Amino acid sequence: MIIKVRSLQSEKLYNGRLLAFEELHHTATELFRESDAASFMDAFCRKHGFRELPYTEGYADYIIDLSEKAVYVTARTFPKCFGNAKVLLFTEHGSFASAGDTRKVCYLAVCVYEEDRDFFLLHIDEQLKVVADECFESMEACQKRMDGYPVKWRKHKE
Repeated sequence: MIIKVRSLQSEKLYNGRLLAFEELHHTATELFRESDAASFMDAFCRKHGFRELPYTEGYADYIIDLSEKAVYVTARTFPKCFGNAKVLLFTEHGSFASAGDTRKVCYLAVCVYEEDRDFFLLHIDEQLKVVADECFESMEACQKRMDGYPVKWRKHKE
C-alpha cells in the first residue's frame, strides 16, 4: 500500500502493509492529537512499519494531508458500493456543501440500485459516510445538479 503525505513544504510517498480506510483514519486521528506535523510520520512509520520511498511521483492509495490533518481516499481506493448502491461516478476529495449547510461533504457519488431505475447522488463525508442523497431520473441529471461546483467526475477502472 502506498500513502502520499502532503505538507506545506513537500509531498512524499511511503510504502507499507495494507490498511483499511477505517484503520488508517483512526490511527491518523490519534496521531494528529498526539504529535505535531514534524513528528507525525515518524510515529506513523514506527506504529505500522511504513518506510519512505526514494521518489515522490506515482500513484497512491490514500493521501494524508498534514496541514489539514485529514486522510483522503484516491481514485484507487474509492468504494465501489455504498450498501447496495453501485458507484457509477465519483469525485475526488473536495468541498461540496451548499451555503448554510453544516454537513461537511467531501465526496460525491452517482449510484444505482440493482432493482431501481433511478439514479442517486450521494453526499459523503470525510469518513466515507453518506450524509445525504438525492434521487434523479438520469446520470446526467445527477451531474447537472452539481453545476457551479468544481466537480471532476471519475469512473472506476474495470
